[in-house]
Amino acid sequence: MNTKIDALNYYGATKKYPLHFPALQEDIDADVVIIGGGFSGINTALELAEQGITNVVVLEARHLGYGGTGRNGGQVMAGIGHDIEAVKKYVGAAGMETLFKISNLGAGIIRERIRKYHIDADFVPGYGYLAYNQRQLKTLQQWEKEFKAATPEDDIELYTGKDVQQVIGSDVYCGVLKHMGGRACPLAEFIAGLRSGCEFAGGEDIRIFTSG
Repeated sequence: MNTKIDALNYYGATKKYPLHFPALQEDIDADVVIIGGGFSGINTALELAEQGITNVVVLEARHLGYGGTGRNGGQVMAGIGHDIEAVKKYVGAAGMETLFKISNLGAGIIRERIRKYHIDADFVPGYGYLAYNQRQLKTLQQWEKEFKAATPEDDIELYTGKDVQQVIGSDVYCGVLKHMGGRACPLAEFIAGLRSGCEFAGGEDIRIFTSG
């Protein structure tokens, strides 16, 4: 375990939920074994609990949320990770709409589970892309068109000039593209809260083992 990195981890230092559980010391039986107690692992355990499958074991070598899950900014943003117009050449407009719907669905699941299981994860709506110069501002203007075309139901707005300072409290930038379809929350905190959600979902028999 890299205790030095853990000691520098803000989310780990301010956690509200337990991340450590007893180590596995004996042979046990389970219907499903999940390797890894990160974002995917605990979400899978909760999904199984919601479907009535509760004889589940989660095995984590260190602690819940260790690694990439607990060492990021917690941004939950819809997108495809590539230039929208470039991808559209391959999948078409209908394909782009489907890709964004899938991406939005994932963000929506996180939002719903935080609400449903009362997870205290400092969940804050919205995010923004900032432009420091006119070249970057032109990029934001293009993104605004692409985002609105792909997800017209999302609240997306481009601010320039004096409006930027009102939105972000700084006059350093010349533009900000605000996207209220995104969210931010510490994922390590969210994962630990999901573990509690497993019990609420009827997963009292879900067993989690970490390094102790």
